[in-house]
Amino acid sequence: MFQRLVRYAPLLVAAVALCARLLPEPRTIDDAFITFRYARNLLAGLGFVFNPGEHVLGTTTPLYTLLLAGVSGLTRVQSFPWLALWVNALADAVTCVVLVRLGEKLSGRRAVGWAAAWLWAIAPMSVTFAIGGMETSIFVLLLTLGADLYLSGKGTAAALTSALLLLTRPDGILFTGPLILDALGRGWRTRRWPRAEALVFSLTLAPWLIFATLYFGTPIPHSVAAKTLAYRLPPLSALVRLIQQYGTPFFEQNLLGNTWPLAGFVLYFGLTVIGGLGAVRRDSRTWPLALYPWLYLVVFAAANPLIFRWYLAPPLPFYFLLILTGLAKLGEDLHLPAARFLPHAFGLLAFGFSIYAWTLRPDHGPRRPERPGTRADELHP
Repeated sequence: MFQRLVRYAPLLVAAVALCARLLPEPRTIDDAFITFRYARNLLAGLGFVFNPGEHVLGTTTPLYTLLLAGVSGLTRVQSFPWLALWVNALADAVTCVVLVRLGEKLSGRRAVGWAAAWLWAIAPMSVTFAIGGMETSIFVLLLTLGADLYLSGKGTAAALTSALLLLTRPDGILFTGPLILDALGRGWRTRRWPRAEALVFSLTLAPWLIFATLYFGTPIPHSVAAKTLAYRLPPLSALVRLIQQYGTPFFEQNLLGNTWPLAGFVLYFGLTVIGGLGAVRRDSRTWPLALYPWLYLVVFAAANPLIFRWYLAPPLPFYFLLILTGLAKLGEDLHLPAARFLPHAFGLLAFGFSIYAWTLRPDHGPRRPERPGTRADELHP
């Protein structure tokens, strides 16, 4: 009986993730309407355009656009906010299952994977953008799935997933790049080059790159250049915002006060270093995963863009895993009597912080486009 419960337990956390996103109903973020319009025009036969006749690439997520258009065409569902909500909710549910596997591979402890999965299931930062219609859920699924496939030795499947990641959002290169370097380094040492992986990766990206170059004049979204010119920020603005986020991944400031973010940043940095080093000692292929959250912070801090809130979600699943792995490793190294329960205990504490940050029905209502930058939207799904 117990073994049967354990076997079906991943379905429970997936169901919780699904319900956590479907219950609030769509609360579409304004940027998502850009993607919806591209998908609608594509279905109507007007082309991959925002305005008919104007070949301007104004969305940074071509794969998500094509996915929504394809699902809408197959299901005949015309409500893109609801369509996006279901697609995102299902993606996050699968991500939770992947995190269970990934946590065990990183730490050797299934408890780490379980804790990370439960935290992602109800994470306000995840739920906000799932119900907001953004591509974040698909992006995170491809991140975690690519990592899991790579660590499982399924290089060709990982190459396909990595290419799809880049087609979902260009900053996927911050994860894909280190994976490619690791694969090439291993090929150099063993003289077994990943030719099949390189072919799959190239063939997956090539159709879009060729189409975008011919259709738009460049595969680089025009919106990237527009944002660069539109927003002029003081130096270190992005760094400060990222430190705040990395110091409060579970919205601890709601209970611990505004002095917590810096202390939390120091604490979690130390735990992720311990967890990352422990993971790399177990399996040297894990270094891209251990590096990703901090590479993400460094690159975005150096570029200093305006940090839209959906920029903050992608590193979180790996950040959760590394924090939990660090706690488990620390408890083991210190020979604490209850060391094996540390991931469980911290997971429950972080779960409580996350639940406290929840608001099922925000004041401005779930059906209106969100006003970016409001405090309520920043904190609650």
